[in-house]
Amino acid sequence: MDLTVLFSTHNGADVLPFVLDAYARQSCDCTWNMVVVNNASTDETAECLRSYSSRLPLTVINHPVPGKNGALNAALPKLEGSLIVVTDDDAIPAPDLLNQWARIAKAQPDFDLFGGQVDLLFQKEPPAWMLESRFHFAELFAACNHMEGPIDAGDIFGPNMAVRRAVFDKGITFNEAIGPNANNRTYPMGSETEFCLRLESLGYRSFFASGPRVQHIVRPHQVSPSFWNFRAYRHGLGVGLRERMERSEHIIPLRRRLPSVVLGRLRQAKGYLAFRSSLADTFDAHEGLWNYHWHRGYTDARGHPRIEEIHAA
Repeated sequence: MDLTVLFSTHNGADVLPFVLDAYARQSCDCTWNMVVVNNASTDETAECLRSYSSRLPLTVINHPVPGKNGALNAALPKLEGSLIVVTDDDAIPAPDLLNQWARIAKAQPDFDLFGGQVDLLFQKEPPAWMLESRFHFAELFAACNHMEGPIDAGDIFGPNMAVRRAVFDKGITFNEAIGPNANNRTYPMGSETEFCLRLESLGYRSFFASGPRVQHIVRPHQVSPSFWNFRAYRHGLGVGLRERMERSEHIIPLRRRLPSVVLGRLRQAKGYLAFRSSLADTFDAHEGLWNYHWHRGYTDARGHPRIEEIHAA
């Protein structure tokens, strides 16, 4: 076995057929299998996965506890092959994705962590103000496009990444205190970033490959102002949480939290004033709201006395 494709899905029945059909059409010279974790789904996800059992080398694991990273950790004992392609349930692979990953793994033996291209597939045309804000598409939709070569680990995104299995064999797992969770709408974003940066801190090297490509599905509700605002909040929350994890700031006394809170609230106010002073439904107005909600999330993470309260909020 050369590689395993790994992802978790929660209520993914609307997008899984696009993704699984594309894997069934892979033009692949390597040997591979797929491990999918059904994470507390309440829709037709289980039935959808069963319908592909004869078309794909598929193993399905049921993990009833909500939380993407916990679901991925439950699959680690099932991994085979020397390379693990970690992706999402809404990332459609290019026809040669697996061949490309197998090629890169052989061509770059000095690297253990890899990122690939993430293009966007909009199911609904974004509004003009959002298209003007393309520089936010990385935070919003995990768009990722870099030159091939060594890269900072933080520039690798979840819909298209690969990790040598030897990393997991050393006991490294995904952090269950961050990332998507069906029980927590305001979950801190950035679980793959936290994972990649943690590996980098342990000495693992990262490489960006331009050959492996996926299309990340952007659903209609994800091009709305409410999604924009909510995503900004969760991104700021995730950045603040990762900073505390990196600094081992599990408990912060009030005298140390207060300056961060005050500064954060001032930055929120600046973003809100920018929104109020701009014409409605323009780039400037929504950029002001992005800054307002981002700093609200970041300040909430920095202002909690205990780190455990951030993910549970």
